[in-house]
Amino acid sequence: MSSKISLTIRSNVSQTQLNDDLLTDASLKSEQLQKMKNFFSALEGGADQAVIDMQLQTSATGTFTVATSGASALVIGTKVLTGGTDYVISNLTATQIASNIVTVIKASTDAQLEMVLASSSAGVVTLTSLAPGVVGNLIPISGSGEITASAAKLNSAAGALRIMNYNLVL
Repeated sequence: MSSKISLTIRSNVSQTQLNDDLLTDASLKSEQLQKMKNFFSALEGGADQAVIDMQLQTSATGTFTVATSGASALVIGTKVLTGGTDYVISNLTATQIASNIVTVIKASTDAQLEMVLASSSAGVVTLTSLAPGVVGNLIPISGSGEITASAAKLNSAAGALRIMNYNLVL
């Protein structure tokens, strides 16, 4: 399961000052991290005030288990992928078929398949919603024939769980 952490910072510092304090060329990652460290150090030292909300969102997941031949189909959202047509199944193991399904999902430009990340291991395709939070729980999945879905929809995502809200006035 993947997760996303969001920080919302409300501060008495002006927008111009925040831009100077926090923003840099996106390619200069170490400089960006140093600017963020300096910003939080200033808050900790009492030079500035801020309210920080931190939220954790996990992404929904689901699996397809591929049996020996991988015949039949699977559905993600409303997109149907059919064995022998959309992915190769002939003379392959379940592990190889699962890998072929992942390759098709990753290469697709179909909006339904672009909603998920896919990986495979030992004949099982694992899907993870790219949208963090409970919205991923709404993505339907199904399998037929030699492919079994873990549930009717991706599941187990949690969204916008407030971990803390505190005022850094020191």
